[in-house]
Amino acid sequence: MCAKRRSRRVGPVQLVGLLAEDGIITNASTLYRILVRHGISRLRDLDVSGEDMREPVRRYEYDEPGAMIHVDVKKLGRIPNGGGHRVHAKGSAAHRDGERQRHAAARARKKAGRTQPRTRVGYVYLHTAIDDHSRLAYTEEL
Repeated sequence: MCAKRRSRRVGPVQLVGLLAEDGIITNASTLYRILVRHGISRLRDLDVSGEDMREPVRRYEYDEPGAMIHVDVKKLGRIPNGGGHRVHAKGSAAHRDGERQRHAAARARKKAGRTQPRTRVGYVYLHTAIDDHSRLAYTEEL
């Protein structure tokens, strides 16, 4: 049985079928306990490096830059300084202070003619493009 385990590299359930062909009838659980006793209960116990059990790595790469571009969009929530309403319950003093600061910043931007970049509570979308050949990545907030 141990020789079949080493040569075929199959588990206890498959070994039950192989041994049944030879006229040996047993349960898979019994075979497993025998394999544990002999120290070959796991496939990695047969070959410590595991090289013969691994599938070859399948990698691809396009021949020239720009031939394949992977694009991804990620939606992120903007959280105000000091935390949002989940940290400070809606209507609490900390939440009202944050709202007051947000409105004051909006009034200041309006007064200044919107020379400052607009930062609002809400969502921001990050667009990422990765070149398949060079693995060069570019991310921009849009």
